[in-house]
Amino acid sequence: MDDISYGQKSIDVKPGETVRFVLKNEGALMHEFNVGKALSQLEHQREMAALFKDGTLTPTGKATSIVWRERSGLGDSNPPGIPEVVEAIHDDPNAILVEPGTTKEFVWTFHDTANLNFACTLPGHYQAGMVGEFVMR
Repeated sequence: MDDISYGQKSIDVKPGETVRFVLKNEGALMHEFNVGKALSQLEHQREMAALFKDGTLTPTGKATSIVWRERSGLGDSNPPGIPEVVEAIHDDPNAILVEPGTTKEFVWTFHDTANLNFACTLPGHYQAGMVGEFVMR
């Protein structure tokens, strides 16, 4: 992965094959590797745009925020709560986020091989051409 591109535009796979993808993000922006059909990726783009809009995700990674949890049974002399750092969650089984300068692995078994592609569904990335196809051999 680079800034708004994948190193490959197509990947050969066989029906039933399990593939371990090693995804290295050499760009300055966070990217996603999402396996799916075009319609599901369009729907996921809307979800990702909402996560950017509410600040859960940023152009370079998952946002963290501090949430104050209430203390119970400690009386009035203690601080009002306990700070807890909360990180955004992205746990889609068909996708993985890869922050700049990191390498992650993603395993996928190609059971349903019809019309599958891979794409980055972060806002503007898909539209800029960050999409490729799986070619069944």
